[in-house]
Amino acid sequence: MKRYFALLETSFLVELLRAWSGNLGQRLIHSPKVYLNDTGLLAHLLGLTVERLAGDAGLIGGVLEDFVLMELRKQSAWSRTHPRLYYWRTASGQKVDIVLEDSAGRLVGVEVKASATLGASDVRGLEALSRAVGTRWIRGIVLYTGVEVAPFARNLHGIPLPFLWLAQ
Repeated sequence: MKRYFALLETSFLVELLRAWSGNLGQRLIHSPKVYLNDTGLLAHLLGLTVERLAGDAGLIGGVLEDFVLMELRKQSAWSRTHPRLYYWRTASGQKVDIVLEDSAGRLVGVEVKASATLGASDVRGLEALSRAVGTRWIRGIVLYTGVEVAPFARNLHGIPLPFLWLAQ
């Protein structure tokens, strides 16, 4: 299986997202998450159609997360900070979809929600990661399908998905 995944990675079909941990040695212990580099291929393999998505909106969440990860991967290639991308999950079930870490060890957490509205439960994982890492925390972002920036705290915001492409 390892050789097969190595081939898929080498041919740029899949991306393995490793788990983030404050302990560098522990990062290698947790199982990586697998993402397809081509979100259109993922949708095709899942048999997604407009009609199917209309009938089962829950299907879009994983596809949207895959899409956002691939966009962040592209942008990190030309970013001045060259962040490494991870995910974070605790034994108690708290999670953050994507964790970006720069060479100084500073962190940004990104949650992806296929929803037009946000609530307090959508930032719980980001808040937990913020408490866990202390001063290394820079900010948390929930990318969602809504249209307005939603502030939750000084360094925690809901941001509409199209903001991913705005030049700053």
